[in-house]
Amino acid sequence: MLRWIICDQQAFSVVDDKSFVALISALDPCFKLPTRQTISNYIQRIYDQKRIKLRNVFENFDRKVAITTDAWTACTNQAYLSVTLHWITNDWCLQHILLDLIPLHERHTGIFIAESIMEQIKYFGLGSQVLSLTADNAANMDVCSHHLASLLELHHGNTAFRRVRCAAHILNLAVTKGISIVDESIKKAREFASHIRRSQPCFEELKKVFAMKNKPFLVPDLDVETRWNSMYLMLEKLCKIREMTDILVVSMPLLKQLYPTDRDWEKIKDIMTILEPIYKATKLLFSSNHPTIGDLRTVFFVITELLTEAQTESNSTKARVAKKISEKLDDYWDELKSCFLESVLLDPSTKFTTFRSNADKFNACQTIQMLYEIYAPLVESTNQPIPKPTSVRDYFRRQIKRTHNDMINSNSVLDEYLDTPDEDVDVLLYWKSKASDLRWAPLVKMARDYLVVQATSVPSEQVFSIAKHTISAMHNQLDAEKARASLCLKT
Repeated sequence: MLRWIICDQQAFSVVDDKSFVALISALDPCFKLPTRQTISNYIQRIYDQKRIKLRNVFENFDRKVAITTDAWTACTNQAYLSVTLHWITNDWCLQHILLDLIPLHERHTGIFIAESIMEQIKYFGLGSQVLSLTADNAANMDVCSHHLASLLELHHGNTAFRRVRCAAHILNLAVTKGISIVDESIKKAREFASHIRRSQPCFEELKKVFAMKNKPFLVPDLDVETRWNSMYLMLEKLCKIREMTDILVVSMPLLKQLYPTDRDWEKIKDIMTILEPIYKATKLLFSSNHPTIGDLRTVFFVITELLTEAQTESNSTKARVAKKISEKLDDYWDELKSCFLESVLLDPSTKFTTFRSNADKFNACQTIQMLYEIYAPLVESTNQPIPKPTSVRDYFRRQIKRTHNDMINSNSVLDEYLDTPDEDVDVLLYWKSKASDLRWAPLVKMARDYLVVQATSVPSEQVFSIAKHTISAMHNQLDAEKARASLCLKT
């Protein structure tokens, strides 16, 4: 029963529901249902036990981890901070878990958020393992990242930690700015779709049109105004069924004033050619099951080139929208293009593809070379026990040979990887295939550590899609700590 309540996020009061009580009684008259308070206490106890188990798992973690975070305010006006942890397993699977859903009882300042995240990092003993924090572009997250970096360096000597700006949030900001040019056309399309969904006569008449054309019925979608990708799907559906809606408007003339004009449809068609690749990019970067930080640079390069090409159509709607989107992306591009170059090069399907100038390639090479020089001795000391020398001369001979071999190995393995043509392969499977070769051990460890970085904070945002049903207008009495326990256990 507890598993059902947690996994389905049922209200604890379900045990007091008369119909549910009757069902349980019919199944087993001898079974005594626990009270809602007992359910609450059990869930809190299980949550505490699971956190201890999780801490034991991470106690001797030998790899880097990445964190994504986001804040959300429930309908009860209680704010929560989600902290999601990502890592690559021994089987080379990218895993993530909701580390905590922290109730925020103070102002959402960057310092307070950083210290809240740091508490979790300390509790789970991950201070030296945290490589990155991916969050949106709010000013408090900038402050949070700087303060967290200071705390990690001060208390754990962690100087590798870096902040990543959420690519999905950047794309959302850019598209929102671009489509402001065609707001009226989009607004008209939205109002028409809304009217069809609300009006039973129009809805039924549209069904008849689909039947007449012998096509499966498709209902117009409505977007969420704060999420541009839902707007794209709404417009895509309307364009797809335009033949049928044109017929509907002819048969119901009163709809004409709501219906987009031919000029509106032209504008919508223009922006759809721009939005389609950005929508695909967003879907790609949303994934938390495969490395995305390498994709980030590729995606932005392609989008930038497409937008530049669109701007050549002077005075067109497409050109003006593309210009607005480009201007917003330019605000972030300098930071994004230098973000985790190590992760970009450790993706065997792209490597240097997005580095257009020799200077950029040289800088990227220098970056990964310096990282390799840090990892090579660490891996060797782990994998190869050093036998005791038989004499003083033997000691010095071994040292000089070891240094010489390290130089040869460093040049040969890293150069071998970088000089090999790009391979269209699954990134994690590629490195898994190299894991058994000791010669590749430093690069394999680098890949396991640096491919974990997340391009978006979407995994943390997705928690709130579940939370808004757990804490809703119908179920608003749940204590913040109990909501925290229940939602964390669900993951």
